[in-house]
Amino acid sequence: MTINTMSGFQSQIKNAQSQNLHRARELQRERQERNEELSTGKKVNEAADNPAVMAIAAKMVSAYAGLTAQTNNVEAEMSRSNVADGALSDTQATLSRMNELTLQASNGILTDEDRSYIQLEVDQLSDQLSSISANTEFNTKPVFDNEGVALTEETLGSFEVDVTDSNALSQISGMSAAVSSMQAEVGAEYNGNESEVRSNNITAENTLGALSQMQDTDYAESTSALIKNNLLDQYRIQMQSQMQTQMINQMGALL
Repeated sequence: MTINTMSGFQSQIKNAQSQNLHRARELQRERQERNEELSTGKKVNEAADNPAVMAIAAKMVSAYAGLTAQTNNVEAEMSRSNVADGALSDTQATLSRMNELTLQASNGILTDEDRSYIQLEVDQLSDQLSSISANTEFNTKPVFDNEGVALTEETLGSFEVDVTDSNALSQISGMSAAVSSMQAEVGAEYNGNESEVRSNNITAENTLGALSQMQDTDYAESTSALIKNNLLDQYRIQMQSQMQTQMINQMGALL
């Protein structure tokens, strides 16, 4: 056997070994990626996996976080509206009782003493109106002020009612009408916020769905790919062994 022939065989062996090593590394890298996908549930775990997808996913996560924060703020406003609505309902009930007592006081058969007892209860109810106005809070902040729903004496007039005054019923009726307007305002605000929350939740759900489709592992596909990878690696090992045996036999025949 000539030196050139021997050198040629050695070169073929080196080339085959190099190709086999390169293929082995490719299969190993793919195996690691598939195993990571199956263990983490994510097909994109770092920027190197897919830089473009990772960048888009980061924006979607940021958008989802923004929607969540916005929804939390709106839901807080809805809770504040619920507190306001409850207080306004109490106010209407108080005014209704004041109206009832004032009507009683207008009965001609009552004595001045009878009316004085009625006035005592009306005064207590007036104090209750003042308390609702001043002490209704949400998250330690007043619910009724001149910037929002203004359940104050500045907007409703005096809470004090004199049952002997001929204008008492008109005064109570005016306050009740104003409170009804406030209830409508609070209700409209609540409905608007509820609609916004519903819209935000749909958008957030769609964002998560798209993010999941983009990032989450397709277990069937990844498992199938991993099985295929293992079969290819076994085939590679068999072919390498056969090729080495053939080359050794060829070299032996030439010696």
